[in-house]
Amino acid sequence: MSDFNKEELINKIKQNFEDISNSKYLANPIVGFFLSYAKENGEVFESPEDFIYTRKGKNPSVLFHLNIVSFEDIISDILRIDQTEKKIESNYGMEIISPIILLINLLQENDLDFEILLTFKNVAGEDLTNFFDYSIIKSKKVINLNYSGMFGIVDSSSESRVALINIPIERIENDEKISIEILLNSLVGGISVSEIDKQRQNSVKLIVNLIRQMKSKVDFSIEDFNAGDRLYFIPRDAKVKICVENKFKSDLKEYFEIVSDEFITKILKMEPDIKLSYEENGERETHPINNNDFEKLISFIELCPVGIFSTLDDNKLVESSVNISKLRTYEDVIRIAVLIRSNSESVFDEIIEKIKIATNVSKADMRIINDLPLWKRKNKSDIRNLFLNSFENLSKENLEISQTHESLDASLLQNHIDDLDMINFGIKILREGNSQITLADDICLSYNVIANMLRNLD
Repeated sequence: MSDFNKEELINKIKQNFEDISNSKYLANPIVGFFLSYAKENGEVFESPEDFIYTRKGKNPSVLFHLNIVSFEDIISDILRIDQTEKKIESNYGMEIISPIILLINLLQENDLDFEILLTFKNVAGEDLTNFFDYSIIKSKKVINLNYSGMFGIVDSSSESRVALINIPIERIENDEKISIEILLNSLVGGISVSEIDKQRQNSVKLIVNLIRQMKSKVDFSIEDFNAGDRLYFIPRDAKVKICVENKFKSDLKEYFEIVSDEFITKILKMEPDIKLSYEENGERETHPINNNDFEKLISFIELCPVGIFSTLDDNKLVESSVNISKLRTYEDVIRIAVLIRSNSESVFDEIIEKIKIATNVSKADMRIINDLPLWKRKNKSDIRNLFLNSFENLSKENLEISQTHESLDASLLQNHIDDLDMINFGIKILREGNSQITLADDICLSYNVIANMLRNLD
């Protein structure tokens, strides 16, 4: 594959994992371990909640970028390395773990000069103009590592926007009834961009539809909804608090059991682990939502598009999609977050028009936040050509090149680096049950390709 010692590199990866497990940076051990290497090998600027920037050498030729939204996804006690099968395994977070391990190993090469920018931001709706001094970046060439799922690079990524919906509500005061929680858990979910075409069920839609069906048969009121927690994920769980008069309690429980059996049977093939539960919390003072306002929520959920909206290439590639990510009730408002992605401006307008219709029917307010911009590679990309040549020389194969429906965090850099020349590269992630796996061979190949490319950059 190359003149680099493959077994030695795999042993280094294993040693890195052992060192991470013993790291003193218990809050975020992988990033802490990376930071210790960065400080040993070059200049470091950091704002612990925002970014880590490091420069290795005086004349860096490339900037590596990786955005990490949550440290909760990279806890050391879920890391496992199988030296026999040469694979690295984690319950989640492999899209962060693999590139960090790659960067740690690159930092150990004495003859390579480059920059690294780790950002710790949930980019949706945030103004990222001033959180980092982009003028300290020396490189015009960028390798973004926030591309997960396949071993390859992409030539374009989608724009994303967020529709924030507020439905005003009134509550009924001093209404003493039996309080009940209905819980929906363990849907497959997943990152919306990679799972949106796999018929994943959305817990927001499911829980609203379930409650609507029950309410058509038994008289009860709704106190609170709570579904979804992460903007870029198809929501897996949901909880609704309802209240019912004591005389209807038995009818409600009996009808729930009938409806839940039908409900689960209908989607069991798509959602084999789905769970529905019913918990009675006794009698107490409740403040349910006015029934007319609940009808407004139903109208919005029914009218708002969800899932794939349009496709390209004979239905092989998603062009546009909509995901209702979050639903929350507060004292006087129901708040809903809708993530919209598209490679087409005209389709974006069509989707937003449909969501506007849903908000108007529901007498809701809508605010559109520009999230991540559309990105396309330069017509003449030096770093792309060098990367492809390096890969083909070392692997004797062609690297997979595609466009993606994903909205890549590094697309923000095009607003801050003039004449940006960027590739988005991903290390393949495999799935076995609930585990995410990266093969050590793939990290090794990535390391060799990038090191070889850096040595051939002007």
